[in-house]
Amino acid sequence: MKLRLHIGIHKTGSSYIQYICSNKREELLSNGIWFPVSSEDFKMKRGEISAGNALDLCMHLRKGNEHDVEKYLKNILLESEAKGAKDVLLSSEGLGHDLSVYKKLKLLETTANKVGFESVSVIAYFRDLVDHCISLYKHRSKSGKNPDFEYWVKNIYETPKLLSDFFHIHDEVKFDWTLIKFQKKSDYLVDTFFKQWLGISLIDIPNKPSVNESPTLSEIKLMQLTSSNYSLVTDFFLQKLMNLSREEKAKDIQLEELFRYKANVILREKYLEDLNSWNQYLNDHGRFDFERIDLPESLDLHFTYSSAQLNALVSSFESLSSWRGRLFILRRKIIKLFPTKIIQLLKRGFLK
Repeated sequence: MKLRLHIGIHKTGSSYIQYICSNKREELLSNGIWFPVSSEDFKMKRGEISAGNALDLCMHLRKGNEHDVEKYLKNILLESEAKGAKDVLLSSEGLGHDLSVYKKLKLLETTANKVGFESVSVIAYFRDLVDHCISLYKHRSKSGKNPDFEYWVKNIYETPKLLSDFFHIHDEVKFDWTLIKFQKKSDYLVDTFFKQWLGISLIDIPNKPSVNESPTLSEIKLMQLTSSNYSLVTDFFLQKLMNLSREEKAKDIQLEELFRYKANVILREKYLEDLNSWNQYLNDHGRFDFERIDLPESLDLHFTYSSAQLNALVSSFESLSSWRGRLFILRRKIIKLFPTKIIQLLKRGFLK
């Protein structure tokens, strides 16, 4: 029995891979691969961001309890054997963080061997730092609470350290590593993950629904303003904007160019030497690199919005100004006064 692990990293199409695996579970099993059911199935089947079906394994590794890790792996091994599978497939971006820590990496190797897995095969996707940090900044700035972009890149963006830790220790265990340069193409992910890594061709792969879209950089500025002035209802403004399709939004070209330039300058200076070291481990699907980005014509911040985005913003203000909107804000104020446990009870009751 082989243990197969998909470990991300984040912002490299993991939700799409998990969406396919959860919706094609029976077809995977017919090919000898068992994708265990988990508490995250509902999210995965909808293509939403989830912790994947390896959430429990991540939690056990983080606690560092060998008994719990061993018990978990033994259970899924027995479950897979009962299903008639030859491989177990687990997926979680969280594993990318766990397997960057030597003690956790060795713990997984030791317990996998102990319970009876004959081998461990791991696949991970990696993204150029500039492209990755822009994407991650958008994703993590939805609440409007993230600071200035340059400060975030210099002091908060943690992926380069994660990669440094991972590449430094990963080959100290006897795992079969498949480390791939990410491309934002669904066909590419299907080919590299299912055809090349798993060695199977799935029939009628479902198209992933349009969920988990990130805000534009101009929308993030709006979220920062609403977070400062309307902190109780920032998510209300965000939802109005997220309901718009990508085609309805302004392209935000100038701001994208400026942010990419700034990220490239900062990250190139800090991590250019590291890239050469990391590249030696990647499979034949591209290498880490920095873009050749010219200085933008303007270094001023130009926020751009379409009429649909502005209408969504006006609609949000109008809704919150109505009696229903005032009641909505009042409920949020009441909830804020209570401890977490009481909030949960209130949400299940009249404040739902």
